[in-house]
Amino acid sequence: MAAPDDTNILKSIVSYPGFQTAGAVAASGAVSAAGFPGPWYIETQSLNIDYFRVPGGGLSSFDITLSSTDVVYKPILQTHVIAVVTASYSTRVDYASYSTSAFQQPQTFSIEAASAGPNGTSYGTLTASTLGAMGKILTDQPYYNRQAYTNPTLQPIINKNITGATFNAHYTNTPGASGASATTVTYAVEPFLPRYEMWLVQNYNAGALVSDWEPKLFTSNMMYWIPGQFSLTKESLSAIINYISAIGNRITSQQLYANPANVNGVYVLQDEGFAEYATTRHSY
Repeated sequence: MAAPDDTNILKSIVSYPGFQTAGAVAASGAVSAAGFPGPWYIETQSLNIDYFRVPGGGLSSFDITLSSTDVVYKPILQTHVIAVVTASYSTRVDYASYSTSAFQQPQTFSIEAASAGPNGTSYGTLTASTLGAMGKILTDQPYYNRQAYTNPTLQPIINKNITGATFNAHYTNTPGASGASATTVTYAVEPFLPRYEMWLVQNYNAGALVSDWEPKLFTSNMMYWIPGQFSLTKESLSAIINYISAIGNRITSQQLYANPANVNGVYVLQDEGFAEYATTRHSY
């Protein structure tokens, strides 16, 4: 993750007293000194989010003569969070002996928030209830569920891993009158995470700061949207929890973009994820 050299990182646990996702339970199971032999069916789930908050605005006015230019942009109208997402879900059979008859622990999260954005600008003092301008949301404790292995049909072996994104970077070549077909090429999104100028005004609007030959950035949904100029005082822990859950739901419904995004003809597909991911395994 790009960051100025003097950026500090605040590490905090995502913890909302009294809040727990339905279905997530604390570690449990009967205990025996002699141990309980397998076979066991073990499930694990994990999610990490590398995020950046980006601005949205617009052109206010311009006055251009042969000797001068006066271009004025509107104040920042909104900011939202873009992200690269890695997630996994797997199951396996284990024949070892354990001291408990069953065991389950929910998936929990921590935040590593940077004290400043990629250009070194700070927006206030970070707390455990803020994401700030950029950082990481990490699985602090993976979901883990161990139960007796009794039915191979109902307890299949699964191994799912993805790296996706909440936005895509693409370039569509329109050949015009040449008669050739238009083509779309997509790119890995990491180099574009800190590119504020590519988000300020979208490329199809007046005042865009993107050259015709550069990839275009697009998201179908502005996540963790905050109106107006960004301030840490506009953030809340409940909004962060909703954001994590929204990312999880996008995984389940396969509504992330692959990285680079997949293409069908000239259309960029939003098709990354896997149905086995469940936000009911989260706990906060």
